Amino acid sequence: METLPEVLKSQPDLVIVGGGIANKDDKKGAAAAIKNLMKQETLA
Repeated sequence: METLPEVLKSQPDLVIVGGGIANKDDKKGAAAAIKNLMKQETLA
């Protein structure tokens, strides 16, 4: 989550966030937060 905004600035075709979800206790919440951040960044 911390580096995702910087990664999205380069407009990649693919983003792998395995550890960003797998290392969290609330995996569903982490996935939702990442999805929301990606939506915000791509709409900006």
